[in-house]
Amino acid sequence: MGGSGHSAIVRRQFFELLRSGLQGKSPDAALFSQPVSWEAIYGIASEQTVVSNVVDGINLLPLELMPTPEELDLFLCDIFVVEQRNHQLNRFIPKLLSLASGEEVWLVKGQGIGLYHNHPLQRQPGDIDLLMLPETYEKLSPVFLKKATKKEETDQYILQTGIMYGSIEVELHGSVRTLISPSLDRSLDRFLRYSFENLPPDVVRIGDADVMVPHPQFNAFYLFTHILHHFWTGGVGFRQIVDWALMLRKEAPRIDTDALRRLLEENGLMRQWVVFADLCEVKLGLSGLPLSTGNSSVWVERLSDDIIRSGNFGKKKPRSRSRSSMSRVKWLLYSFYRLVIRERLSKFPIFPLDSLRYAFGAFAHSLRRKDRWQ
Repeated sequence: MGGSGHSAIVRRQFFELLRSGLQGKSPDAALFSQPVSWEAIYGIASEQTVVSNVVDGINLLPLELMPTPEELDLFLCDIFVVEQRNHQLNRFIPKLLSLASGEEVWLVKGQGIGLYHNHPLQRQPGDIDLLMLPETYEKLSPVFLKKATKKEETDQYILQTGIMYGSIEVELHGSVRTLISPSLDRSLDRFLRYSFENLPPDVVRIGDADVMVPHPQFNAFYLFTHILHHFWTGGVGFRQIVDWALMLRKEAPRIDTDALRRLLEENGLMRQWVVFADLCEVKLGLSGLPLSTGNSSVWVERLSDDIIRSGNFGKKKPRSRSRSSMSRVKWLLYSFYRLVIRERLSKFPIFPLDSLRYAFGAFAHSLRRKDRWQ
């Protein structure tokens, strides 16, 4: 077993089923001719929140290699709960957006990006994310809060407010900042305003309403930087990567690759893009992504190992300690360890130069965000 706690054969079987489900092609039957731990495969699929994609792959196995009904129930029970939750969110979104009073608000990630999946209702949902310009965020936040049952934390730097409407969590966003580095965040501020002013949103049907979602040119860069945000500050899961890759593959003809390349190069993100895009082709079988080389490499393997080891959103990592249990000085030292050493420098084997660059960025962010030290 590796650091992930899963044997090499279980991981190979997981990726084979995930790749098969995403491509719609039969899995390599030879991998499943030996005894299979379906519970272990379910464990990875659940950790990575890609159960429905793996089930699509299972359904393409020869009948004699299929799991027993009892083993398959592990997966199907998940899908049943997910479908019910997606129905609930889809019914709620039109009501939520009616509070925007004609202001331009985009539904990002989640239910909108889930439409690229073969079975949108079976994609594991999270919260509902609404994106708007900073001035719209300041104007509408009080409006959304009036109807909320509970307000979660507000982050003034990234302009993000968490709100609960019963059991449904909503996040309002007035920026797409990543907390990776101050220079990248400044670039993303410009990118957000440019996109709202120059990239007309798409309109999709969710529930019983037409909903604005970002143009693919915006999504290509935004979803990638959001992946990087989680990767560098805790952990990213394969569900987010699958979302990004499915969107890129479907919308490739509408994406200006030259403009995307310039944006990546200006922000020093080209190498990271290539490794993540190659991961999608090598591990997920999703070819034809913009700027992908399609090459397997030690970097791709290390990235894959890191994602499996961390779990979705880094849930398999040790939990961060509470601020209330430490003095200000201890909290500063612990935060330095967590943000700079545990999160940034731990990625050195995958992205050596970026880990050093972002270590300084994390420290700069920590010093600037004085509200966190109060």
